Amino acid sequence: MSFAQKTPPAAAAGARLRHWLQVILAGGCFSLAFAPLTWRWAVVPALFLLLKALQGQSPKTGARLGFVFGFSAYACTLTWLWQVFGAFSLALFAILALFTGVFGWLHGIIESRIASFGKRNLAIAACWLACEYIRSEHFWLEFSWATPGLAMGPHQMLQLIGVYGASFGVVLGTGFLQKNSTIHGGIVILSPFLYGVWVSESQKPAAPKSPVKVMLVQNESSDFEQHLAASQKAGADVQLVVWPEISTSRDPRRVPDQWARLKNEAQLHQRTFTLGTYTPSPDERGWYNTALTLDATGALGTHVKHHLVHFFNEGIPGQSFVPIPTTLGQIGTSICFDNDFEDVPRRMTLAGAEFFAVPSMDPARWGARQHEQHAELVRIRAAENRRWFAVASSSGVTQIVSPKGKVTARSPPSRKALSRESSVGSSNSPSTPAGGGCSPGS
Repeated sequence: MSFAQKTPPAAAAGARLRHWLQVILAGGCFSLAFAPLTWRWAVVPALFLLLKALQGQSPKTGARLGFVFGFSAYACTLTWLWQVFGAFSLALFAILALFTGVFGWLHGIIESRIASFGKRNLAIAACWLACEYIRSEHFWLEFSWATPGLAMGPHQMLQLIGVYGASFGVVLGTGFLQKNSTIHGGIVILSPFLYGVWVSESQKPAAPKSPVKVMLVQNESSDFEQHLAASQKAGADVQLVVWPEISTSRDPRRVPDQWARLKNEAQLHQRTFTLGTYTPSPDERGWYNTALTLDATGALGTHVKHHLVHFFNEGIPGQSFVPIPTTLGQIGTSICFDNDFEDVPRRMTLAGAEFFAVPSMDPARWGARQHEQHAELVRIRAAENRRWFAVASSSGVTQIVSPKGKVTARSPPSRKALSRESSVGSSNSPSTPAGGGCSPGS
C-alpha cells in the first residue's frame, strides 16, 4: 500500500475539526442546565453531542475530546470561580476536565472491546459514573457540582437512586439515543427523569404535617449583637432560630455575658437556637467550625463541619454525624459544604434526624450565580433524604426546602441583613436516603 493510500481523505480531516467544535458546543450547552438559566433538559443534548463526537475515536483522541468538553463545560458553568480564585480558576477547570478526559479515554477502550451496543452503553454510563463519583467524593479536590444528576434537579427518584444514580440514568438514556433502533429505549430511560423535573417544578409543595415555626437570620458579619438583635424581632410563635455559619467570632459559651443573654432569650420565648461559631480543640492549638444548638437549659449538642472548603482555613474536620436531640425533635445540623455531599445528611438521617437546621456561608463577593448553584445542592439532599431543610445563609440563598426538594420560602442573595420566618416539618418516621432501606417519612 502506498503512502498516498494511507493518508486520510479530506472529508475525515473535516470530520475531526467538527468533533472539536462539537465538544466545545456540548460544553456550552451543558452549562445551560445550571443556574442562572437552569434549563434542565439542556443536559441531554449536551451529552448527546459529546457521545456523538466520541464515536469511533481512539482512546487518545477520546481523552483529548473529553478534556476539551470538560474544560468548556466547567468554564461556562462555574464562572464564579474566577471571582473567588482569579486566574487560578483556569487550573481548577483543567483539573476537573481531567475526569471527563479519562471518561473519553475509557470510551475509546470500551468501543474497541465491546461489540454489543447495549452492553457498550451500560459500560460507558458506568465509566461516567465512576469518574463522577471519584471526582466528587474521593479525589482530594472533592467537587460535586455540575453533574448530569444535579442538572435534573430534585425529584422523587432521588430517594431511591440518589444523585449519582440519576447521572448514570441520564448518560445511559442519552447513549441509547445515538442509534435509530434504540431511540425508544433511550426515551423510556430518560422519561422518568424528565417527568420528575416537570412534576417537581409544577406542583405546589405540601404544607408540613408537624410544623415547626422557624426564623432564619441572614447576615454576613460575625457580630453576635447583630444576630441577637435580629432574633429578638421574631414572632411570638417562632420555635427555632437559625443563624448562619460562623455567625459569632467566639464560642458564646466562652463569653459569659453572651451566653447568659442567649439562654435568657431562649427561656423568655421557649425557643431553640442553632448557630455557627468557632470552638477550640481540646489542646487549644486548633479550632472547629461548629454548629451549636441550645435552648433555655443550655447547650444541647454540637456538630463539627466534616467537609471543609478547599484552599480556606476552616479548622479541623469533624468525624461525628449524629443529630441533636431537642424538644422539637432530632435536628440534623450539617454545615454549609457538608450538604454538597451525600454522606453527612444521609448518616444524620439514618441516625434519626427528623429535619435539618443548616448554618451556611456564601460570601456576597462570590456572586449570585454561585449562590443559586449552591442552593440547589441542599434541595437535592432534601429530596434524597425526604427531610425538611431550613438553611440560614450569610449572603447566599436563605431557604426552607420540603422533603421533595421544593422551596417553600426563600430570601434572595443579599449583603443586607435579613430574616425569614416560615415552617418546616418534623418527621417521626424513618426515611430512605439513597443507599438506606426504611419506610418513607412524611
